[in-house]
Amino acid sequence: MFALSERQKNIAVLLTALIAIFLREPLYFIQPRIWAEEGSVHIQAVLDHGLIGSIFLPHLGYFSLANNIIASVGFKLFGLDGIAYFTTFSSLILMLLCITAPLYLKSQFWDDDFKRITLVLFALFLSYQEIWLNTVNLQFYFCLFGCLLFLSDIDQINGVKFIAVIALLLFCAMTGVTTVVLVPFFIYKCRKAGWNRKHVSILSVLLAGLLIQLLSLVYLSMGEQVTRFSLENLPSFPGGLLRTFASIFTEVPLGLRYVLFGGLIYILRKNLFVMRELNFPLLMAVYLVVIFTFVSLHMRGGERYGYAPSVLIFLFMLNIYNIKRHERSFRYIFLLIFFGAIVKFFAVTDDGYNHLWIPYSANNAFTDNNGVSYIRIFPQGANRDWRIVLNGSSGNY
Repeated sequence: MFALSERQKNIAVLLTALIAIFLREPLYFIQPRIWAEEGSVHIQAVLDHGLIGSIFLPHLGYFSLANNIIASVGFKLFGLDGIAYFTTFSSLILMLLCITAPLYLKSQFWDDDFKRITLVLFALFLSYQEIWLNTVNLQFYFCLFGCLLFLSDIDQINGVKFIAVIALLLFCAMTGVTTVVLVPFFIYKCRKAGWNRKHVSILSVLLAGLLIQLLSLVYLSMGEQVTRFSLENLPSFPGGLLRTFASIFTEVPLGLRYVLFGGLIYILRKNLFVMRELNFPLLMAVYLVVIFTFVSLHMRGGERYGYAPSVLIFLFMLNIYNIKRHERSFRYIFLLIFFGAIVKFFAVTDDGYNHLWIPYSANNAFTDNNGVSYIRIFPQGANRDWRIVLNGSSGNY
């Protein structure tokens, strides 16, 4: 048998990921979709405000540079007929850059092939349907990239790779708030590294993104376009925390998730206070769950908000696997999380691409009772009829 080089192993992992992505549901690529706000907000903004003006518009409480650029460039190149191909493949490329970060970033947290490859595959297989191959939810992959960058050895990122990392981080920081909330962690890392040039450059990008997001929030608040931040939602916060935390067990029934999560905490109770530096993934997961649940819709949390925290929890488990693998209960939970995400979750896509929904097509326009023409987009259902409005007032009904 011949030994594969690290580059060959990385190529093999990437090819495996691409095959799995296509097989999950080929229609994502053969007949691609437009998802929710991807059409009703960002593509709609291009129709209403033009190719250039739409790039600089904040929406829904924050600024989304990646979404705006992809919508504008896609419309310019392909129009409404082919824009779904552009948004889908753009999302695929950016998603892969984020989840494969352990293949090109060095870290003590994934310092061998088993950890690197297992982590990448888990991040892929845990991709919830709602965040799958659409620009709206790229921000959750961007958050994961920010977390992995923090956990990596930044001093070993050199040359063109460092420039590429900064460029990707700029997209992350300027798209939603999911990455800029990591600023406190990078300040800590910057101080520990002695404020060297690389660390300061990364922190500067995040601080610039944080400033843009705060200005966007103020701008939208002045126009009374921000309605999600209300203390009236606080009664939903405790339950939302549980939903977000337990999303690592998304492949099992909701009630059982809490039992398994409680069992996991019990098994790891001693390690939570012993492995100090290796506790960072768990600390970040707890921090993100609290922040994301607080800013989530009605503070109810949910699986997409728990995506990055779940990968971080899995990374924490991965680093103590050699210590705990001889304990049967830990081994069973570890394997349940990994293989359950593949068998039970990754193979199911009905909530993300339902064959019964009307396919996206610019040539298949509808007209409502008010004479407004529109194109139907995903998801579809009795209480959710998302649209791109072609004339009249825009919005979803």
